[in-house]
Amino acid sequence: MSTHGVKRYERNIRLSKKDEIKAIPANTTTFKEEMQNHVAANGWSRSVHPEGAVYFRHERRGIYTDADIRDLPTFDIINRAIARIHEIVLEAKMPIEQNDIVQLVIELHTPKGTGKSKRTTSKGRPKHHTKSKDKGDAEVNAKPTCSYYFVNHARRCLLWPTEFTELSSEMFFHVRGIKSWDHDMRWRGSIDALTSKTSLVPFDKEELSKMLELMDHIRDSFGTSDTPISPYVKVFMARLMRTFAHARFFNFYGEVGARLDADQTVYNVTERRASVLLLLISWLLFRAPDVHLKTLKTIWVDQTINYVPWTKFLDKLTSEWQELVLYATVILNANVAFLAIPGGSPPTDSQIASQICSYISVAASVGAVATGLLLMRQNRTKHRETANDAVRYIEGIYYPL
Repeated sequence: MSTHGVKRYERNIRLSKKDEIKAIPANTTTFKEEMQNHVAANGWSRSVHPEGAVYFRHERRGIYTDADIRDLPTFDIINRAIARIHEIVLEAKMPIEQNDIVQLVIELHTPKGTGKSKRTTSKGRPKHHTKSKDKGDAEVNAKPTCSYYFVNHARRCLLWPTEFTELSSEMFFHVRGIKSWDHDMRWRGSIDALTSKTSLVPFDKEELSKMLELMDHIRDSFGTSDTPISPYVKVFMARLMRTFAHARFFNFYGEVGARLDADQTVYNVTERRASVLLLLISWLLFRAPDVHLKTLKTIWVDQTINYVPWTKFLDKLTSEWQELVLYATVILNANVAFLAIPGGSPPTDSQIASQICSYISVAASVGAVATGLLLMRQNRTKHRETANDAVRYIEGIYYPL
């Protein structure tokens, strides 16, 4: 598997409301959980991620897992998986030794509906990617499986003892994270965002300024041997480095034909022509749909979205709809005032025609105000969505089926 195989945010573990603390012993100053004998005796320790998630690590052997190995059947499955992984490493003659540089991450996948009673007879079958041949058998027999990867911190890459058939190694050659955070963050990202309207930086100028301010506060935490680096600082840095590394990957950084502008496509694609009906509607609406379609084509490039121009596009739409509501309200007030003028004599044909046009204008103004308010309300929720939500939204428009 790759790092996406770790389902830390998709555990959906439910806590029992029956467990209650009846009393706190006298003179208690700490509430550390006592580790089970089979966990502590084998060199495992319990750690807490800065976000709050619990994971277990074997510091001497360099092994990490999110599986709750306090459960004895789960502990047995992980141990068997580790043994099998080391057999694969020896068979492949992989020149690695688990230490602070190369470490092993194991993820336990339990099929839905599998309880603890079934785990006692299950055998952990390690697999290095999600499309292993053992996956179908495991689902049929309702047995848990183990996925894993090795991580080389010095090279900032993942590695496996057997061929990883999902992706080619050339695609990951330049996706190694940010080697010099000061250089990439302070100069390339900020200068590119400030000097280019089609920058590939996944943050806008305001967000980059805030990051630089944070970097000024935490810069002193690096490079000192006496004071250890806070884990919260590590999480913050890792998240930002991950975002920049993913941007490099999607833009083919270091490859021939790399994307250099946010609106540049790197694939040979055939542009779909608009239908006659769409062209007719566009002319009836004074070519306004063409303007928005042209803007969307610069945002939705190669089925990816740069979140910075996407948010600017939403802001522009909100501003246009606010102006639409304002103008429609003014026209509505003018029509109501015109219709309120009393007539002293029987109306002529021209007066009747003008009143009919005014009533039509009133109906259109009310519809424009209602439509503008509904669109603005819907658009405000889009600002709280992530880039993935924006991609799903655009895909739903392009590919409704």
